[in-house]
Amino acid sequence: MNRRKNLSVEDAVKASTLLKEGYSMRSYNRRPEQERKRSTDARDDCFVRQSAFRNKTVTGTMLKDELAIARNVMISSRTVRRRLNEAGLSSRRSAKKPLLTREYIVARLRFVRNHQNWTVDEWNRVLFSDETRVNLKSSDGRERVWQSQDRDLLAAILLQDLTEVLKCFGEESVLTVVQSWLPSV
Repeated sequence: MNRRKNLSVEDAVKASTLLKEGYSMRSYNRRPEQERKRSTDARDDCFVRQSAFRNKTVTGTMLKDELAIARNVMISSRTVRRRLNEAGLSSRRSAKKPLLTREYIVARLRFVRNHQNWTVDEWNRVLFSDETRVNLKSSDGRERVWQSQDRDLLAAILLQDLTEVLKCFGEESVLTVVQSWLPSV
């Protein structure tokens, strides 16, 4: 059946212009009242937000399960993540740093106050250093290994390529790299 049969010349020109501008028939015909209904209401969204603020390490799946138990609302973990994103929250890796204790903060402040008036020549005599382990092939996390089922897991020894780096900086800085092979299981 020909779709242009009942179109006036004006309507055909409008449709042709819209198609040339990049509109599809579906996007142009869609009415606002045809949008999909949200699967959560304002109270559900608030529950998800508050649960995430209370426990920063909770996952989307855990929040989905909490919402199902507490409010009897069945949604996907992807919907939970979308609601958290709408609230301005996003998932990130937490920093792996030691917490600063009160004693450590006081000691750092004392160091700063004792050395705040040092000259450039005095600071040039100081050497700051830090040791870092750099994994060349994999992360520090648990490494997956493909292995047959009949093989003894304890017999498998993995060799991980590690490099120890000593970082130093001062007036005359030197970077020392010590490369070694260390077995890990």
